[in-house]
Amino acid sequence: KISSSRVLGRAVATPPRMDVRRRGVSSGRRGPRRRRLAMTAATVATAVLAATSAALPSAPELPAVCPPGFQRWRLHLAYDGTDFFGWQRQAGPGSGDGQTIQGEVEECLTRVFRAEVRTVGASRTDRGVHARGQVCHFDAPEFWGPQQAPGLEPETALRRLRRELPGSVLAVVLDRAAPDFHARLSAVRKRYSYRLATVDAVSPFEARFVWCPGALDLQAMAEAAEVLDRRKLDYSTFSMGEPEPDYHGDVEKNVTLAVRADGPDRALVLVSCDRFLYKMVRRIVGALAEVGKGRLRPEGLDGVHRTAVPTAPPHGLCLDAVEYPAAFPAPEVRLTNPKDLSPPPWP
Repeated sequence: KISSSRVLGRAVATPPRMDVRRRGVSSGRRGPRRRRLAMTAATVATAVLAATSAALPSAPELPAVCPPGFQRWRLHLAYDGTDFFGWQRQAGPGSGDGQTIQGEVEECLTRVFRAEVRTVGASRTDRGVHARGQVCHFDAPEFWGPQQAPGLEPETALRRLRRELPGSVLAVVLDRAAPDFHARLSAVRKRYSYRLATVDAVSPFEARFVWCPGALDLQAMAEAAEVLDRRKLDYSTFSMGEPEPDYHGDVEKNVTLAVRADGPDRALVLVSCDRFLYKMVRRIVGALAEVGKGRLRPEGLDGVHRTAVPTAPPHGLCLDAVEYPAAFPAPEVRLTNPKDLSPPPWP
């Protein structure tokens, strides 16, 4: 008999329970044959579960336009991504939804709005990557319960959400949005910054947010950035895996890129583009670091071979901002001290 359980709103087959008891054998210490039978049953159950998980499709994305009877909401988030497996919810049994930013946010929103909530994020930040300007949207019922009571006011919903979220995730602002606002499809540009330390080690209070590659020639790195800056180029070299055209767009990109000092022994790489390929920013930083180490020439960065480009670690990277057309103005940020959430200025 195959039973079913609910995972992300879908029925998922679970493996049958294996009964390896032999008639006439006591429930005491297992003999060799019984141990072998138990191990075989466990192996079969694991294989069935793995096959079920692999076949499980990802949760469908919300409709582009908010359906009748629902209100579209816009949520801005900041988070320390160190202890999470990236933004994107992981589908399948045992995948640990609570260990992703999206999974954690959706669980908290579901409690706040008393209805199942699914979000769409502007960017699928990788494991260990941070954000001070992530944006997502979701749809929630306009009215509550059979009495059709009015839904939550934005201020009330934001206050409750902040109480629900862990300390490493901050709901910066939450407000109602236009029915056709889409966190990903409406975005026109995303801005990232990558922080480096030109020393061998930093304070443990800073180590989560900066990469320490050692001494770097920042002037050479700035020259290399100029080779790529504001030029339409094929960025396949600076990506991993096969691109998803619907999500990543074309492999040819027009990137705004700059390198600047950020105080003693610190540097920032600033990258802006409409859409990025997988791991693109981290590989651009890796290539620039190779230039700073003298292993690559600045003028040759636009023709470098893919195998010569390392991927910088995730913890120095931060999603600073997502930009939208004037038709979707950013809601007002109401924080006592929003200084740490301001993106670094461009040179």
